[in-house]
Amino acid sequence: MQQGANEAMALKFSDKLNLLRRMKRWTIKQMAEKIGVSADRLEYLLAGKHEPKAADIVRIQNALEIYFDPEDFEGEGVPERPRI
Repeated sequence: MQQGANEAMALKFSDKLNLLRRMKRWTIKQMAEKIGVSADRLEYLLAGKHEPKAADIVRIQNALEIYFDPEDFEGEGVPERPRI
C-alpha cells in the first residue's frame, strides 16, 4: 500500500478528501464534476464547514473508490452518538 493511502486512513473526512484531491492533482472544479456536486458544495466539504449528506458520501465513495469510517466525521458537524 502507498504511503499516501496509509495517511488517508488516519484522517478526518475533510482532510481525507483534501489529500485525495491533491494526490489525484485535481482542481476543486474537476473533483466536483467527477463526484457530481457543485464546486461551492465541495469547497464547503473540503473546509469541513458543512456536514456531508449521505448522498454526498455515496457519490464521493463511488467516484473515488474509497471508504469512509464513521470516525472520519468526528468533530466535523456530525453529532457523536452518546456513549452509555
